[in-house]
Amino acid sequence: MRHLLSNSQALQLDAESRQLGLPSLSLMEQAGLLMYQALLELWHPSPQNMAVFLVGTGNNGGDGLVIARQALLENKFRVRCLLWGEASTSECQLQLHLVQTLGGECLSWDDPRAEAWLSGADLWVDALLGVGWKAPIRDTARERLARLEEFRKKYNPLVAAVDVPSGLNEDSKLFPAKLFPDGPVLTATWTLAAGFGKNSCFHPQQRRYTGQLVSVPVAFPAPLPPETVFWLDEGDLSTLGGTVPDDVWKNTRGHVAVAAGSLDYPGAGLLACRSAQSAGAGLVTLVNNHELAVPPSVMSRSEERFAELKCSAIVAGPGWGRDQQREVFLQKLWQAPWPMVVDADGLVALASLLRQKRLPARPKTIITPHPGELARLLEALNVSQGTPMSFLEAMELLAKTVGGVVVAKDSVTWIVSAEGKKAVWDGREPGLATGGTGDCLAGFMGAYLARGRSMWDAACSGVILQGTAGKALANSKGWFTADDLWEEAARFASCASRANSFRLK
Repeated sequence: MRHLLSNSQALQLDAESRQLGLPSLSLMEQAGLLMYQALLELWHPSPQNMAVFLVGTGNNGGDGLVIARQALLENKFRVRCLLWGEASTSECQLQLHLVQTLGGECLSWDDPRAEAWLSGADLWVDALLGVGWKAPIRDTARERLARLEEFRKKYNPLVAAVDVPSGLNEDSKLFPAKLFPDGPVLTATWTLAAGFGKNSCFHPQQRRYTGQLVSVPVAFPAPLPPETVFWLDEGDLSTLGGTVPDDVWKNTRGHVAVAAGSLDYPGAGLLACRSAQSAGAGLVTLVNNHELAVPPSVMSRSEERFAELKCSAIVAGPGWGRDQQREVFLQKLWQAPWPMVVDADGLVALASLLRQKRLPARPKTIITPHPGELARLLEALNVSQGTPMSFLEAMELLAKTVGGVVVAKDSVTWIVSAEGKKAVWDGREPGLATGGTGDCLAGFMGAYLARGRSMWDAACSGVILQGTAGKALANSKGWFTADDLWEEAARFASCASRANSFRLK
């Protein structure tokens, strides 16, 4: 499991490292040289290729100049530097002097030759605005960034951003559920992060500007700040999802009650049931009043007989319908002692009840909104009427109001708990943008809850399982359906959870 930092945490890590005796110049040298090596591995340039370095006035510009200096020393590619303004730090001044001493060509941004340099470059290195700048961006900088982004679209160079793409801002506000940068952003092909990726690169509506993110292993003497964001990957599933011992039986693998499905959407409940089974649940019961057909391995109960069930987790909402009775039944489920996942139509009922202030916080709850459902929930909390919030501030408010864990589904999925824990899954798999995959995700999470995993572990595990299975399907067969997803997920869930595990080929 990797870590992401906020801009302020990154600045804090730098400051504490300097206090422990590591000079800022040493950090700059280390970061710049590692970024240079990463750039060579990504770009594979020849000595004839041209890179134009867009050099800011602070230490982000200094990092970029270290890359430029090393390229000049090794003659890996041609170097030109466009200077944003006068260097404002001693470290940036020194690096600029070294580049000029080695014969690096430098022009000011306002020089008439600047556009010709930009148009003739194979690569731009964006070393303009790092983690230290604060919104709102000044008019002059806004105009320059907007012009650069227009040139990028016109001339189509590769762009390598130093630490973060210039203009990307973690403090952008939510209006509601849509997060936009406060100004123009220079879109990167690659983002070379110093030590740790930055939160702002993974905000759902900003991820497109980051390109491929590569963290270079800068060594900081200071410890990581508390409350960093976890950057999940496939390898975390075996830890977060737990193991299933060899002597297990069906009851100890957990019993999931799936309150889902309707005459209009009969498949949603079945997908959730099948997905709970594929993620390892020993028993699954569909709770529904419509007498829907179920597979032989799935039991069924009416809503009136729900209290008879001795389940260990609940999934509520997929394909449920939106009549008034859904709110009544959700209130009943809210009082049950078992952990619960609320999805889809269950979130519509939840938003209505939150608006009416008829539900207390329930710590044993995971909610899984997509962007539209998220907007509805935040509107119920009057977020759109109050002080504008950043994306993560809004997620924290929602998590604390519900009392459990919010899984904000998007091309990039964020998991935020009421206790302040945060994680992100950088999925970006278009194949999952199809009907029923959210029902599968709810079922996956229900299975992990039924086996006794914590709310946090179950939420993260379900997201990883869905994303991993989705990528595997996209690679093996292209477009796929939700029916394919739960079948593929069974292989990965079993591999990750078996005590005597085997490796999938």
